[in-house]
Amino acid sequence: YAVGKFHLSAHVQQCYVTHTLNYIRGAGQLDGELMETIWGPLKGIVQSMRSMSFEHRREALDHQIRDHNWKS
Repeated sequence: YAVGKFHLSAHVQQCYVTHTLNYIRGAGQLDGELMETIWGPLKGIVQSMRSMSFEHRREALDHQIRDHNWKS
């Protein structure tokens, strides 16, 4: 497993050597923090989602995340 680059600096040196994305084959140049970047935009719809059905909530989240992907 790997630790995202933002959080990795808070770990001990041994964690960096064994869990950095830089040394994981096929990881590419990721920061590993996608979910961290999406919380902000999702905060804006949380209130309205509380009264939604499961299906509607899922559709709203999907729409919001797709929109975020195009803007990133």
